[in-house]
Amino acid sequence: QNIYTWQNDVNVGSDLIQLVAERKVATATATTGALNLSQTTNSFASAYQLKRGSHLGNASIRNDSISGYGPQTTGNLAYGYFFTKQLRANINYGTGFKAPSLYDMFYPVYGNPTLKPEKSKNSEVGLNYETRQYDLRLAAYSNSIANLIQYSSTSPPCTTTQINTAPNYGCATNVASAKITGLSVGGATRFGNISIRGSFDQQNPIDQSTGYVLAKRARQFGNIGTEYKNTRLTAGAEGTFQANRNNFDNTGYMGGYAIYNLYGNYQITKDWSLFGRWNNIFNKDYQLSYGYATPGSNVFVGMRYAMK
Repeated sequence: QNIYTWQNDVNVGSDLIQLVAERKVATATATTGALNLSQTTNSFASAYQLKRGSHLGNASIRNDSISGYGPQTTGNLAYGYFFTKQLRANINYGTGFKAPSLYDMFYPVYGNPTLKPEKSKNSEVGLNYETRQYDLRLAAYSNSIANLIQYSSTSPPCTTTQINTAPNYGCATNVASAKITGLSVGGATRFGNISIRGSFDQQNPIDQSTGYVLAKRARQFGNIGTEYKNTRLTAGAEGTFQANRNNFDNTGYMGGYAIYNLYGNYQITKDWSLFGRWNNIFNKDYQLSYGYATPGSNVFVGMRYAMK
């Protein structure tokens, strides 16, 4: 996959105009057989951000011309209002389009070339309270998705549409109508060189055609973290958790889990830094997708050079 992007930001007084052009070319070939495909996406987008006293506004529009799907236009509108310097309310509405990837359509023992593209409508209202020491956030959201792409082990349609070279265990399919509603709360506090943050989501991800919870999506999830930072050293700990999730076709479920990580970065010189990360420090055994293993405890250490 090759991506070429041009972006230009233009300041107009206190406002901002953003222009973006992008070309993405994805290619798939097979080591056996005659599969040799490419998918090209040419995209153009623009956004306008403004601030007038207590009012904030953002409007954006995007057009994607995707091989096999023609031009698709999506957009977003957002408005925010400051009741005080610290308290802000916001409301957002946007639309989305997602074409099936070559992986979704043609990967062996999974791909489904008859997939339909996803289309979505997303809305959110929220309150934000921000000071130099505290941040608090409360948001309610509702996302409606037509033809959501996800794995299914049902048969049919998998036996008739799957790119199948082995026993059939399922394939990528469309959920005709899905809806995800939820409430998100989060916050952060800072004192001296230390910051603490956390968030929690309670959501209801439903397949509206069956009434079941969508596969692999938890009703509850969240994260916590703390970080120490001075002129040279950044060090932190973070945790993330997910509640129980349904199996692919609601025939079982994957248990919830909590994972904790440590990370750090030390600035040796202006351009050179030493960094490290220890993921899953308690070696938690968990699954993101039923029947597929995930890494245990693992450590990364490296040097980074960034010209400044």
